[in-house]
Amino acid sequence: MPAADDSPVRCPTCQQPAAIGVAAGLVIWECRRGHRLVTDTAVLAPDCRPNVVGLPGGEEQGRLRSDEDDLYETHRREGGKLMTQNTDSISLAELDEIVDGPSPAPKQSPHEEFDWAPNSPIYFDIETGPESEELLQSLFDYGPESIKSREMLEATFDESTVRYGNTKDEAKRVAKLEEAQKKFDDAKAAAKVSAATDRQETWEKFVEKAPLDPIAGRILTIGYGQNEAVTVDAIGKDRNESQLLKEFWVTYRHAAKYGCTLVGFNIAEFDIPFIIRRSWKYGITTPTDLFYQRRYLSTIFVDLLQVWRAGRYHDYCKLDRVAEYLGTARKTGEGAHFHKLFFGSTEEQDEAVEYARQDIRVTREVALRLLG
Repeated sequence: MPAADDSPVRCPTCQQPAAIGVAAGLVIWECRRGHRLVTDTAVLAPDCRPNVVGLPGGEEQGRLRSDEDDLYETHRREGGKLMTQNTDSISLAELDEIVDGPSPAPKQSPHEEFDWAPNSPIYFDIETGPESEELLQSLFDYGPESIKSREMLEATFDESTVRYGNTKDEAKRVAKLEEAQKKFDDAKAAAKVSAATDRQETWEKFVEKAPLDPIAGRILTIGYGQNEAVTVDAIGKDRNESQLLKEFWVTYRHAAKYGCTLVGFNIAEFDIPFIIRRSWKYGITTPTDLFYQRRYLSTIFVDLLQVWRAGRYHDYCKLDRVAEYLGTARKTGEGAHFHKLFFGSTEEQDEAVEYARQDIRVTREVALRLLG
């Protein structure tokens, strides 16, 4: 890819003029000194079209956004590979093959009903529930130190604490002792009841919060949507959580390869970390380009909550509250009760799936208002 002297593109390594090409969701450029670099299309300015220098059908010069310099990672040859933190390593032969022309659309995509055209948004949302009761019991941490009335339960009756006053009458002293003993026994019995009740209430709260914790919770469904098409993938007899996760990462890689975006609400703080940690549980390899600078979510994802915050990074608002404010479609229930429906009767299971579908529809309508 020859570079013209007046090329506005400069090599990040040596600042020499460079020619740039775009294909299969990657940006490839080469300068006069032979530096060949590759990254993703997130660094291209909005007005830079895919058919640029080095690709069939165009001879325009691409322009890189200077305000995205922090996204550039230096690539180096290492055993015939170009290494990067933003993409998998790619051989020079593979790079040449990419530059020869854009890759064809996948013959088998994870969701055939979707259009994998560049910039096409795919909406997604996960629904979670608690792990099995056996596993939750093993995780439930409720030792003696958790009991509110622990001191009373461990106490023994101490006769020396009984106050007899000036009473010398033995019968009266015995009566006072028996009264004190009974009062102590009643208090200890009440403490046992309170401890049992407290343990049960603590257990119920633990189970209730389990769906929010990737250690105590699991993914029950992952919903996807594009335009009017909505699909809900759920665990069941012929599909487990591990398969859901593998299919999600296939979807992610297709989106990355073909320039689509994955759009959700609060995904940076909940969905994506939950998916990543559950993937680790099953030994599923996660992409290395999910975050840049080990902190910021890949530009393949669009978190509508971050858009809604409008720069106020500590503001939080639920999806349904935003939908109500915008006057769009509303959710049909509370996610906290999803697992009860999901594991309920046939009618309740259908209701759970419809709830997941509606979440995708709400996400889509909110996205159309916030993103235009």
